[in-house]
Amino acid sequence: MKILKTRAMILILMAVLAGLPAVVTSAEDVRLAPGFSIPELGGGKAISLDQFQGKVVYVDFWASWCAPCLKSFPYMEGLHQKYSGKGLVIIAINMDQNPQDAHDFLKDHPVTFLVGKNPAGDVAEQYEVMAMPTSYIVDRAGLIQEVHYGFKSSDKEKIVALIEKLL
Repeated sequence: MKILKTRAMILILMAVLAGLPAVVTSAEDVRLAPGFSIPELGGGKAISLDQFQGKVVYVDFWASWCAPCLKSFPYMEGLHQKYSGKGLVIIAINMDQNPQDAHDFLKDHPVTFLVGKNPAGDVAEQYEVMAMPTSYIVDRAGLIQEVHYGFKSSDKEKIVALIEKLL
């Protein structure tokens, strides 16, 4: 029941946020990124934030039913291809209750970056996720430098500039 209420709340917030620019943290809002350990979507090893200490990490919460995720996945794949060799790690955390929904999404939108699953939503709660997708740019010291709710093409240059600065 809690998950259905959360999903309904997320859909309402997505609708409200659709017309707004991406929300960006200010210097006063910078905080330590909550640690997590989640299973890989494909059933492989666990993915933990701690294993990427000293790297810039782009953490993205997504779901197969999320329309903006269709655009964000190719963008994140491009970031991964361009910057992974320079210290960028992308972790996409799927929120679907049914893992097959995520697998079906990835068949149509294949990626080479890390994809984990968190159907219980406890990691999303720690990060205070309010919309799908929501992405967090975490610096080498483990601090969240920027948060984006939703995905807009107009934010691409700003994201790249921050990533390049942090790398």
